[in-house]
Amino acid sequence: MSIVSVRDLTVQMGGRTILRDVNLDLRPREALAVIGPNGAGKSTLLKAIMGMVPHRGRVALDRRPLSELSPRQVGRIIALVPQPSEGRPPVTPLELAILSRYPWQGSFDGVGCQEMALIRSALEAVDLWELRDVPMGSLSGGEAQRALIAAALAQDTRCLVLDEPTASLDYRHQCEVLRLLLDLRSRGEDRGMIMATHDVNLALRWATRVVALREGRVVLDRSPEDLGPEELSSVFQVRFRRISDPQGGCIMPQELML
Repeated sequence: MSIVSVRDLTVQMGGRTILRDVNLDLRPREALAVIGPNGAGKSTLLKAIMGMVPHRGRVALDRRPLSELSPRQVGRIIALVPQPSEGRPPVTPLELAILSRYPWQGSFDGVGCQEMALIRSALEAVDLWELRDVPMGSLSGGEAQRALIAAALAQDTRCLVLDEPTASLDYRHQCEVLRLLLDLRSRGEDRGMIMATHDVNLALRWATRVVALREGRVVLDRSPEDLGPEELSSVFQVRFRRISDPQGGCIMPQELML
């Protein structure tokens, strides 16, 4: 059974068609990477799945039409990890994780022992419990992104949506976040994850399935093992080449190679 089901999704903004007739499903334990050039519609797709932008077509979460779900009900199914470039809220990692429990709480509910245990587990999963009371603005880029992921984990949903989770991070912090994402994928839980990224090698390393968008349309939907330089060249409209070494290598645009 699909956690997320998208059929004939079309999004128009400012007279432009951003997404056109997109179809995809996200299943339990699946790590789905959405790749494509800038402006292909990756972030818009994530926002449409969460009901954050107007759209035509059908989106269903846990087999329920998105149009019939309240924001609180959506928040019980999907948790969003925003781009690092969207800024840091003026709270601590602990406060952020507590706020993420909103979909499950009543108007006047406090944080009970069971809730705090879940929050602590989420912060420990990203190795941030010791930094739980440090303001987000004082954390490194990688630590701040891990705090956002912890808040999404504390939300305790069936689906994690990650929008360019390594964008604007330096290499060390990119690797830090990648290790965490690989760990989440390998835990064997029934959670599904969908990540938008323009980083081809991140997608190939992390995903169990890759969807490619170009000009708002799905042009590829296959396993990472079936994606090579030829397929990526058709998506990004530049020539790619594979670099091999004993560690497995990578795929790069030919013009960026030394």
